[in-house]
Amino acid sequence: TLRNLELVDYKVRILDPQSATAAATRVMIEFRDTEVDKKWTTVSVDRNVISASLNALVDGFEYALIEHAAECSLDDDFFNL
Repeated sequence: TLRNLELVDYKVRILDPQSATAAATRVMIEFRDTEVDKKWTTVSVDRNVISASLNALVDGFEYALIEHAAECSLDDDFFNL
């Protein structure tokens, strides 16, 4: 379940430091499912470090949700509104 999701590592790298405050940043976040000890990494690049961080974080949670989709208890009728 998502209760077993853990953020293992968070890295930020400036890709073009000569651009100063307009520099692109790359964020890498490593996640781990503690139940099965499975790891995955998400990456995002943006000129805004907060935006890159949020995108990588959301991607990691989306991956975990897809991996655990079979365990979700949503009723199929929910999608047929």
